[in-house]
Amino acid sequence: MSFAKRYLIFTMLVCLLLTGCKKHRIPNENYIENIAPSVLFHIRPADDNDNIEVITIVPPIKKEERKIIKAEDRTLTGARLNLSTSYFREIKTGQLRIVFIDKKIAEEGIFDIINPLFRDPSISHRLYLAVVEGDMESFLNTTLKENIDIFLYEKMSFNESQGEILTQNMHFFLRTYYSPYEDPYLPYYKIENSKLVYSGMAVFNDDVLTDTLTLKEERIFRLLHPLVKYHKVLPVINISDIVLLDSVTTTKIEFSDSYDEVDISVKLSSHLGEYKDGVRSNIQENYLKLEEKIQSSWEQEAKELIKKLQKANSDCLGIGRYTKTLTQKPFTGDTWKDKWSSLEFNIQFEMTFDDLGAKKYGKNK
Repeated sequence: MSFAKRYLIFTMLVCLLLTGCKKHRIPNENYIENIAPSVLFHIRPADDNDNIEVITIVPPIKKEERKIIKAEDRTLTGARLNLSTSYFREIKTGQLRIVFIDKKIAEEGIFDIINPLFRDPSISHRLYLAVVEGDMESFLNTTLKENIDIFLYEKMSFNESQGEILTQNMHFFLRTYYSPYEDPYLPYYKIENSKLVYSGMAVFNDDVLTDTLTLKEERIFRLLHPLVKYHKVLPVINISDIVLLDSVTTTKIEFSDSYDEVDISVKLSSHLGEYKDGVRSNIQENYLKLEEKIQSSWEQEAKELIKKLQKANSDCLGIGRYTKTLTQKPFTGDTWKDKWSSLEFNIQFEMTFDDLGAKKYGKNK
């Protein structure tokens, strides 16, 4: 047999073998008819064991009835794989946008939840995270026809751009988690009367939920946070039901030489947006007293908030970042955490009204 014939036969055999290998290596193509992309996950502890349970809404590719499916396993990856066995399509996470983590899991630590999500290359690091308390499954069941998963994603995306309701993504959570000078925080929701209600903030020590802040405390947190500069609407409920608009803040943080005391000064300029009848008659004449009253109230509330965060051992304000200078770095790692709970804080607000609204002048006689 000539060399040319042997070479031809050899080439045909190789091609045949390669064709056969391809068929076995790729047993399942990602045809759109075979996949079900998920937008929302709810992760909670299983009822009868130490497993975790993942709940998602199966969005139809065609006009099909929307439904909730759930699966459990000891690991998040195992639970995600088990979801596909509960449905006739493969559950894909490439479009996952929101993960609600049950408060009970958050109190035990959520790193084992976040880590596999972060390591999945198909999931965006801008994935929204939130802590929820209550029967989330029941809420999802009652809102299936409203495309609640898409609605919640669009709502959180809008809130992120507006800044009035707290949102947090996986990238920022992990950035603060790995920082030795600050702790993470997430938005906190409750299921009340079959509704999902934004209820404040969940504050963490590393990856463990240690306390929650009310809506009122969350507003003070925003005022103190050095990176939050603008507040579109700022209610002052406990003083004549005043609402401030378009407030701009500048926060300055300074440590004493011994690093035992911290001075926080907040300068704030606001429009007076709305107020009740109790102050209407004398608002123009006594606005300086009103500014002082608001300042004093906020200073007291801020001191109480700091004590609460110290008790929770959570520096989610990132005060530790201000211990570093160009020439020194007095705290590293756990040494800052040990110092945080024993610091003394001096907090001062300085606010001014740059617009008091309409004024009624006396009639000419």
